[in-house]
Amino acid sequence: MTKRANGDGDVCPRKNKDGQITSYRGAYFGADGRRHYVSGKTKTEARNALATARTNAAGGIPPSPANLTAEKYLSMWLTDSIEGRFSRATYDAAKRDIHFHIVPVLGRRKLKKLSRDDFRALYRIKRDEGHSNRTLEYIHTTLRWALKDAKSDGKIAHNPTDGVKPYKTLEGAAKESKALNPKQVATLLSKASGSRYVALYIVALHTGLRRGEILALRWDDLNLDAGTLSVKRSLDVDGTFKAPKTPRPGARSNSQWAR
Repeated sequence: MTKRANGDGDVCPRKNKDGQITSYRGAYFGADGRRHYVSGKTKTEARNALATARTNAAGGIPPSPANLTAEKYLSMWLTDSIEGRFSRATYDAAKRDIHFHIVPVLGRRKLKKLSRDDFRALYRIKRDEGHSNRTLEYIHTTLRWALKDAKSDGKIAHNPTDGVKPYKTLEGAAKESKALNPKQVATLLSKASGSRYVALYIVALHTGLRRGEILALRWDDLNLDAGTLSVKRSLDVDGTFKAPKTPRPGARSNSQWAR
């Protein structure tokens, strides 16, 4: 059998002063020729991390700095992976999730140390602050996306958001709908009477189209004889046009509206 180099064997348990196992740690030699360490709460988790680290080392991928914080990584991810590669709206949404929700809670945590408990705590905090289920889903999606890239780049051994779901609003404590009631609709149209935007308000109230879709409408999208309105594009926040979002499976298509 081939003998491993000193310090490059299986994972070993780490114990506290009472002799209880708290985690497992394994060592490997990186692409830089130096010894590095990975750890996990369980033996299986540590072994998986060690296998990934060795694979990355064999492929010449350097280990992620031990002091790389979540805030530093997420800021780099926004700049290197999102900005300029996706729409301005996507970038702004990810930036909002990161800077207003994630960083204030988890920003100082080491990227390699992020755990499921950290994310459960984040979602609980945001729920208790009164944020909607939809906001929690957005935050979760941004985190999963960023950490999936971190895993692909060899910065972490696994995606710690796997198996974690955002907290839902407690039954009976859901926020009231913000949709306008008939009286509010009448008040809005009365106040908008004579405004150059009254047609925009009427279209929005009767179709439920997104803001970008309404602002991108052209006269040739309207068929007065057939009484239909076609949505062919959406105006992005950076002033460019893009295709409208694909409707959910089973939902009514928003590509055409009939009178």
